Amino acid sequence: MATTIVAYILHAIGFTPDIRVQQPWPTPICLGGYISTLSWRGAVTAVICAVVAFLVWHPFMKRFDLKTYKKEEEAKQ
Repeated sequence: MATTIVAYILHAIGFTPDIRVQQPWPTPICLGGYISTLSWRGAVTAVICAVVAFLVWHPFMKRFDLKTYKKEEEAKQ
């Protein structure tokens, strides 16, 4: 949802051009953004969205990792 909002705002203000090509789903982030819009601004938008997704996802994974680590340490004792 966060990346959709970011991409929408970037498109609404005119930074990101319209999508012109449907690229295959396993295309790398930067290349996929470039191919789909035929513009470097599409690649930048894709990278920005990836960073936003990472920032949303990271605290949850960090907490899960800490929780798992504590369980492993308790099991050792």
